[in-house]
Amino acid sequence: MLRRTIAFAAVTSAILSFCVSSAATAGAASSRATTASPLRLKVGLLYVASGPLGAEFQYALAGAQAHFDYAAAHGGPRITIDPGDTGGDPTRNLQQAQRMVSNGDFAVMEDDIADSGSATYLHSHGVPVVGFALTPYWAQYKNMFGWSGAPATPQSPLVSQPSQAVLSLGGTRLVIVAIGGNQASVASSQALKSAFLKLGGKSAIIDNVQFGQQQFTANVQKIKQAGVNSAIFATDAATGLNYYLAAKQGGVNLKVAVEDNGYGPQTLTQFHSKIAGVYFSDPFAPLELAKTNPEVRTFIEAMKKYERNTGVNNQHAQYGWVMADMILRGLQDAGNTANRAKFITGLNLDKTWDASGLGATVNFANRSVATGCSFYVRVNGSGSAFVPVFGGQPQCGHALSS
Repeated sequence: MLRRTIAFAAVTSAILSFCVSSAATAGAASSRATTASPLRLKVGLLYVASGPLGAEFQYALAGAQAHFDYAAAHGGPRITIDPGDTGGDPTRNLQQAQRMVSNGDFAVMEDDIADSGSATYLHSHGVPVVGFALTPYWAQYKNMFGWSGAPATPQSPLVSQPSQAVLSLGGTRLVIVAIGGNQASVASSQALKSAFLKLGGKSAIIDNVQFGQQQFTANVQKIKQAGVNSAIFATDAATGLNYYLAAKQGGVNLKVAVEDNGYGPQTLTQFHSKIAGVYFSDPFAPLELAKTNPEVRTFIEAMKKYERNTGVNNQHAQYGWVMADMILRGLQDAGNTANRAKFITGLNLDKTWDASGLGATVNFANRSVATGCSFYVRVNGSGSAFVPVFGGQPQCGHALSS
């Protein structure tokens, strides 16, 4: 839930999981194809393994590797990963992408806030790119496939989620906490504010912060004066949750607080009962649905088997698993051949990808509709577990008329 404007990742996911048409079901088709002579290829991974975001993002590698290992063990292609740490910097993002192309990597997976660095370069070289879409390039370039579509622009239609979820949970006066100085964040935050008011919210304001910010005195005073009773934190988990705790200590009663990032056991270990009642959003089925979702069980079991030493079942490990699923599906759509052009053409015609049952259906053939679809969990009273809300069903939005 970096969901479905975390300037760098989150509300994008909640707002912009494009063309979500239906909830995932237990009968969802797997992207893992078996072949008589499995393909052997290498794909790059542009991700953040260092700096302020590294603690969250680094586990994308473990999730992707677990999925490729699992697929290979079941007759699928043999895929190795060429990881490239960008530190969230666009220049390093481009440099790593250039290295990957020089190394002959077939495609690139991307869980990075700096995806703009290499977008044009990878497009010009016809390299398939899959991942979390943060910039408009993901809608513009047909070689890029993101489960969250692309961030809002002033021209984008308004969508009902995640505003509708906040309203359903009892929020009426909203603050959108976003990372300042980021164009995508500004556009997405403004779109979220407009949608919340259009759906009946009494008021909505935007409050910009910086990654790793520790002092929130001025921010708390601002939202206190505005009388907010709900918040969406489109930030990294540490920044957003520290903001939440400062607001709580400052006497701001946030009836509804939704963090778009940080779903996972590390967050509970770090904050415990201090964040009891906080909601987390995720574009994919949470681990707590393992009893009813076969792909969640497959993910958990594969992480235990193939990533015993480094595997952590957090949000970005799940993102890594999903990116690997997109690669596997693209190869399937290409007729199980390692041909970039066929991969791009085939996946652009795919209308039924759903992360093998972890998410809602995405129609890659139509990138013009951004409806948003997210699962929500709530931290229990002791801060020891996440509890699914909305009956464990994803909350999918719809376009709002202008």
